[in-house]
Amino acid sequence: IYIPSIETEATDVENGSHTSNADEEVTVKDTVEYTNLIPGKTYTMDGTLYDKETGEPLVDEEGNKVTSSVTFTPEEASGTVELIFTFDGSLLAGKELVAFEECSYEGKTVGTHTDLTDTTQTIWIPELQTLALDTGNGIHFVYAGKDASITDTVTYKGLQPGEEYVLISTLYDKETGEPLLVSKSPD
Repeated sequence: IYIPSIETEATDVENGSHTSNADEEVTVKDTVEYTNLIPGKTYTMDGTLYDKETGEPLVDEEGNKVTSSVTFTPEEASGTVELIFTFDGSLLAGKELVAFEECSYEGKTVGTHTDLTDTTQTIWIPELQTLALDTGNGIHFVYAGKDASITDTVTYKGLQPGEEYVLISTLYDKETGEPLLVSKSPD
């Protein structure tokens, strides 16, 4: 008697981590590890991305669920297959996406992995917002001078808990679009 089971890990194809950018084209690879399938039989592995916050399937701009499917015939009872999801992530900043999988044989489900809390099948899409103010007066106007100081408060949503992040901030000249260069005058 074969009792199949599946485990998965979803990662961003571009960087290999569980974090994606809110880009127009995001590609997620979901590596599905299966055990106890019957070698030589044909199976279908279906995947659907879910919005963790709502618990609902992620849909594209036409209202279609974001899915992936692969049909395969294992040579051994245990192995892996990959599901590839490509979608527009430009409006998903701050979201957590979770990949759900279902393995079927002759139209009957033989294994699932559908856990909204499983971090291995989760993709985080961070959102950052910033508010830069003059440190002294707390407004968006900085007086020119050698002691000018700006406090930039950054708020974030959708970062993966437990991971270490580095925040780098650079001031830009609005007219030129170039980084602001500051030179010190000799004393």
